[in-house]
Amino acid sequence: MSDLTTIARPYAKAAYGYASDNGAVEKWSEMLAFAKEMSAAKELKAAALSLQPAQLGQLYVDVAGEYFDEPFKNFLNVIIENYRTSALSDISIQYEKFAVEASNTQEVTVTTSFELTEAQQSELASTLKSVWIAK
Repeated sequence: MSDLTTIARPYAKAAYGYASDNGAVEKWSEMLAFAKEMSAAKELKAAALSLQPAQLGQLYVDVAGEYFDEPFKNFLNVIIENYRTSALSDISIQYEKFAVEASNTQEVTVTTSFELTEAQQSELASTLKSVWIAK
């Protein structure tokens, strides 16, 4: 487990806990993905090295506009104040894992040389469900 993964876990868990309790899992997923993309931008990476945390937080908010809600801005400010913007990608990834685990779903990709009928899709889904339930 990398250092960033270890650092990201409590942030992701807190974010998911809040979002789940407030019925905002999908919205927080989108906001985290956007913040992750922002943190990967070379301009924001450079800014993170030269700006004070309050200035960097304001820069994120200015770029995002109204996209970030107040609770997410507060969450992001905690990350910035703790100099953890480099962990935003890992936070987003772990958040998504929490969301998938909680929804009790699995994503699969089926590649076929022909389109599956509804009956075939249902049979495949049923078979996969029984396999995962057995685990």
